[in-house]
Amino acid sequence: MSFQALQLQRHYDSDSTDVLQEFYRPLLKDAQRYDRAVGYFSSTTFRSCAAELAYFIGQGGQIRLVIGCLTQPADIAALQAGVESLEELEKQEIRQELEKYLLELEGEDPKAAQTFSKMVAAGIAQIKFAVREKGIYHEKFGIFEDELGIKVAFIGSLNETSAALSHGFNHESISVYQSLEPEIYAAYGKILENSFENLWEGRANKTRIYELDQASLELIKKVATNQIVEPSDGVQRTLARLPEKFELRDYQNEAIAKWKANRYQGILAMATGTGKTLTAIGAIKRFRDAVRGGLVVVTVPYQNLAVQWIDALQDQGIETIAVFDNFRGWYNQVKALFMGSLYSDTINMPCLVCVERTFKDERFQGLISILKDAKQKNHLLVVDECHHFNGPNHIRKLPEVFKLRLGLSATPYDQFDGHDDDRHLEKYFGPIVYEFSLGRAIQEGFLTKYRFHILTCELDEDETAQYEELTLKIVKIAGSDESFTPETWAKVQPLMLARSRIVGAAKHKLSKLRSHLEIEGRKPYSLFYCGDGSVEEDGEKLRQIEAVSELLHGLGWRSSRITSSESLQTREALLDRLRSQAIDAVVSIKVLDEGIDVPACQRAYLLASQSSDRQGIQRRGRVLRKSEGKDVAALFDFVVVGAATDAKTFKKLAAKEIRRAYQFARDSVNNVEVFAELEALQKSIGLEPGDPDGDKKECA
Repeated sequence: MSFQALQLQRHYDSDSTDVLQEFYRPLLKDAQRYDRAVGYFSSTTFRSCAAELAYFIGQGGQIRLVIGCLTQPADIAALQAGVESLEELEKQEIRQELEKYLLELEGEDPKAAQTFSKMVAAGIAQIKFAVREKGIYHEKFGIFEDELGIKVAFIGSLNETSAALSHGFNHESISVYQSLEPEIYAAYGKILENSFENLWEGRANKTRIYELDQASLELIKKVATNQIVEPSDGVQRTLARLPEKFELRDYQNEAIAKWKANRYQGILAMATGTGKTLTAIGAIKRFRDAVRGGLVVVTVPYQNLAVQWIDALQDQGIETIAVFDNFRGWYNQVKALFMGSLYSDTINMPCLVCVERTFKDERFQGLISILKDAKQKNHLLVVDECHHFNGPNHIRKLPEVFKLRLGLSATPYDQFDGHDDDRHLEKYFGPIVYEFSLGRAIQEGFLTKYRFHILTCELDEDETAQYEELTLKIVKIAGSDESFTPETWAKVQPLMLARSRIVGAAKHKLSKLRSHLEIEGRKPYSLFYCGDGSVEEDGEKLRQIEAVSELLHGLGWRSSRITSSESLQTREALLDRLRSQAIDAVVSIKVLDEGIDVPACQRAYLLASQSSDRQGIQRRGRVLRKSEGKDVAALFDFVVVGAATDAKTFKKLAAKEIRRAYQFARDSVNNVEVFAELEALQKSIGLEPGDPDGDKKECA
């Protein structure tokens, strides 16, 4: 990427401009090199630019940093007394300053400390220290350079700290010189370039330059490898800001009214894009207005969702506490509030936003138990993606102390939860009080319309044999490969997963994909969903995600992979590259099924899918988010309908695969032609033609 498209000003003033947003982030994102000389430095700057920094690192970016270091008068006195040499004294001072900085930063923001330390340990960031015998090195300038050699130099009062760069804190200003304006750059920017090179090489007058010594490097490496829990403000924000005052739509007010009519208990089954979060915040605001001293707890499955909730609540002026894994950060504060609730029913209770793992932890559950004796008896629990609690053990973690209960999910129940005994959510929340389906969301314009296409595939001889062998083992244990008791399910689940991987990673899918893409050509904004199984290529086993990536590379596609090993920031940076067309495609397993939307995606290839209705609805919700220039999306499903034998077990497999295809086809704009294609396919393999679920509607 290049600086050419950036519209930079020649002067920035932090009182009137958000320097971080308008200057620093865009340049860091597209830079190949960043040289910086400052009197003060804070690595929390990099935390404020997590996505841009991930992109910068991914492009092989390099940072050279010169930081001023003050030698104390007492140290000079010691030097004059002949205690130590000047060089040794100043190195010791640098070590002490660095150790103090890292220790303080680890306590305040451990993720920032680790990010900074990893960059130094990996050689991405090189650091030198500037020391003057009297006073402090206090220059503040820098030079960004992109892959085309275009440079942007700047100088002013701006240090490399979050307070200096953040809008509304320090009053700072900088002047900017671009090499795209050769005469101005020659007069001013080139001087800054030369000044930095002289400084870096130790040629600056009356300023001594020191590199990190071995002891300092070992300290940094130790911090880089520390095991930490990411704090609440360290996750990339992905939710669009809500207006300070907003009007709920009629259907959202209707949802709240139905929840109220059910004595403030129930589940809202609302599709992605219809404003579940906004509806719930409307309910929360009404509760807080009506019940002074009442506690609101919101719990979500993932930390990125928790941060989205915190942002949304704070936009509405609601004070929040992030209740995540790092108990030191919130435990005592929450305990003090709860203890205060024993003596007052009007205590101001911030809204607690929890991640499920912390919510279920015995320590947090112990705190909640204090509320049993609180003066105020009315408290509200909001459980986002509440289907995660639809199990006998999970549902027990939802405390009875909450009289008001609101569950949110596009898919509270799956098709496997048809029996009353499987609907554990009802035992706590009560029934689904309001529904807004995926199909309705598409019809009313909340989600993008889509065309649906099927690509039929078959298992080869080896895959057929493996599938049959696993089926026999399953039937031997459970007496069937379709229905199980809780006891038999525990035994057959690993075998069922292994069988599913065979179908998901069928070799024929790759050849089908290759043939399809050779005809279609390279298309931007594409997403490839893979399975977690492996395929064999030339005697070597490859994970399907790797095989698809290699296939795309061979066809001239630019693609990146997203798996569970990437951080949220890296995922966001890669999706940003998809949006900007820096890459054509993202290849993923099921890590994008929940929590991260992909609005830029216009084409999705589903190489591996479960038979779960929930996964199908969640995936479409992620992909069909509205985006500028996206009128109709295209979904391609790889449907396994054959094998090396015509045994009954493979007819049942084909029936399951075709059922999923019908589910996807129902809400597509080309459903009539897809239904005809599916019916012809059913007839050809001896299945009764027609939608297996008939007129059944999705609960989404």
